[in-house]
Amino acid sequence: WESDRPALLAALNGAAQHAGKQDGGLALRLIHKSKGSVWLHAKYRRIGEQNGVPVFLAVFLNVSEELQACTGIFDYAIAAIYVIDRETHELLYANAPALRLWGCAEYSGCACYQLMGGPDAPCAWCPMRKMRGGVAHVDECYFPKLGKWLQANYRSIPWFGRDAVAVYALDVTDQVKRRQRLELDNETLT
Repeated sequence: WESDRPALLAALNGAAQHAGKQDGGLALRLIHKSKGSVWLHAKYRRIGEQNGVPVFLAVFLNVSEELQACTGIFDYAIAAIYVIDRETHELLYANAPALRLWGCAEYSGCACYQLMGGPDAPCAWCPMRKMRGGVAHVDECYFPKLGKWLQANYRSIPWFGRDAVAVYALDVTDQVKRRQRLELDNETLT
C-alpha cells in the first residue's frame, strides 16, 4: 500500500543499519487481488549477514479476518463509524452506514475530505483541529458535499501503530430541518 511504504522502508533500513539482532514489528496493508486491501502485522528479526547484506527472518500475520470479526458488528450500528489517520486524513476503516452516508462502496486510499468535504484539502471546519484531550464533540455540522447535517464524536485511538481518530457520526438532517421549520413558523407567528 503506497502510504504504508515509508514506514516499512524506515523500519527495515533502521534494522539493516544496526549490527546484531534487531527485532521489530509494524502493521501495513497489501493489495489482495480479490479482497482489496488486507491488514498484515509483520514481525521481523535481523538474524545476520550474508556477503555483507543483512538477512532478516520475517513472519507476516493476516489480521484482516480478525479485524473483520470485530468490526463486522459495527455494520449493524445506526452510527457511521470510521477511522482516520490523524496526520494524512486517510480513511483506515469505515462501516457500512458510513459508506451509505458517503454514497460509495470503497474508501481505500481516500482521505476523509475527498468523500465528505472537497477533493483537495482538509475541510476548513474539520473537528479534528478542535480536539482537546483526545476528544471532540460536534452537535451539528453541515457537510455541503453530502447535503447533510451530522452530529459526531471524535476520539483519538491507536490504529495498527498509527495515531488515528475514530469518528462516530449520526445523520441529524431531519431533526435540524424540523427545528428550522419550527423556528421559521415561530417567527412568522410573532
